[in-house]
Amino acid sequence: TVLTVDLSVATETPKVWSAEEVKEYAIQIADEYGLHKQRFLATLDCENHFNAKGQSQHYSNGKREQSFGSVQINLPSHAGITQEMAEDPYFALPWMAKKWLAGDAKIWSCWRLLPS
Repeated sequence: TVLTVDLSVATETPKVWSAEEVKEYAIQIADEYGLHKQRFLATLDCENHFNAKGQSQHYSNGKREQSFGSVQINLPSHAGITQEMAEDPYFALPWMAKKWLAGDAKIWSCWRLLPS
């Protein structure tokens, strides 16, 4: 058996997501996971306005919060998740959906701010 490796995958430019593409994917994920779509989208809009990249603008004790991506994953709170992973909607949105299904939606401050 000869193992071949497709090197084009390794050199492929990462996808650049528009906010509209993130929103469309979020709708797909909400449907796929059976989530409350309006609340899921409202939380994402509040967290980072459907931007795939970007760091939180919140500061605590003079230090900028280490939360990244469309779902604003807080890296210190989630060992093993990198900034690259947090800024990849293909990882972040399903990750968020699974957290919601596990009863952990409350970790998103924007979720807590929305009316029940």
